[in-house]
Amino acid sequence: MPYALAAVLMLVSYASDRSGRRRVFVWPFLLVGTGAFYASYAVGRGDFGLSFVLLIIAGGAMYAPDGPYFALIPELLPADVAGAAMGAINAFGALGGFAGAYVVGVLGGGTSSGAAFIFMAGALFVAALLMFFVRRPRAVVPDVAEAKPVVADPVRNRSARWVPTHVGAVSVPRSALHSGRLKTH
Repeated sequence: MPYALAAVLMLVSYASDRSGRRRVFVWPFLLVGTGAFYASYAVGRGDFGLSFVLLIIAGGAMYAPDGPYFALIPELLPADVAGAAMGAINAFGALGGFAGAYVVGVLGGGTSSGAAFIFMAGALFVAALLMFFVRRPRAVVPDVAEAKPVVADPVRNRSARWVPTHVGAVSVPRSALHSGRLKTH
């Protein structure tokens, strides 16, 4: 049932794609998952129905931001490392899925201690906090004031052109950006 809810909630990816905003479609879901896990722990066995609904909400909220999250990674990183970074993220996610079952078992996932719920709520809270503070890197464009002329290439019959000798971070109008990246063509 959490996966069915997550499938419906993943439709938020459409809004993320339309707006071009990714981060704001990730951290709020993780925060909702945090609250739902903790609330499920707080309700405990007193009201099984409510506790079960809260677990469904927590599970759905964990998986709902997958689309915007994985769309954000290539927008934040240079193209030459984005693929390797996504591979590393997936590898650590698989490792966490494997080790997480053992951690929950050690914390007493089947007992009345509730430590496993607190652990999951804490992990989701840390993830939400990290995503809240993620910022896009500033666009970098050549500083034309510090450019020097390049001598024409007589072999290829090229005329002189200006090449920047120093690249500095300057403000770029939003119209010059496409999905957060500077247009290069």
